[in-house]
Amino acid sequence: MTHVTPSRRAVIRTAAWSVPAVTVAAAAPAFAASPPVAAPDMSTTVASTPTRGTPASTLHFAAFDMINTGTADTAGIVMTFSNSAGIITGLTGTYFGATVDLDGFSGITVTGLDTNSATATFPPNFFGKNATPTTPMSTTVRINVETASTAATTISVTTVAANIPSGPGSTSTFNVPA
Repeated sequence: MTHVTPSRRAVIRTAAWSVPAVTVAAAAPAFAASPPVAAPDMSTTVASTPTRGTPASTLHFAAFDMINTGTADTAGIVMTFSNSAGIITGLTGTYFGATVDLDGFSGITVTGLDTNSATATFPPNFFGKNATPTTPMSTTVRINVETASTAATTISVTTVAANIPSGPGSTSTFNVPA
């Protein structure tokens, strides 16, 4: 087996290419940190205490005030309703005095029906505008949570911006008597 010794020129050329690579690698961590991503913050959403409707298994939420205190606009709203006493069979809303099924209405999607947790996803600008940091979106949203029971229950409502589904958001919990 023959042993090859590199020339001085090859050693210098390799060293010349190595120095910039080491310099860039050493400088990269300083540039790797990016500025924080702007995020909407729906943590100040307030819902009214639900009341029983007709039939008594329907729970009426008269209003939700959605206020964005974050640094970016929302791109839609996601509301999750959880029922401690049983399943949620439907989500309806009041639109110009008429009760409408939320699923499919004006781009709304509803998932999780016939479980104890149902989610309504409202598209961007559904409420006439998105919740912006400079202009709080406060709107009257009337939502009915249809359940399979008239028993006393605890209803939790979680609201987040659709573009940041992991939050920050708000959760309101209500004890509803039988």
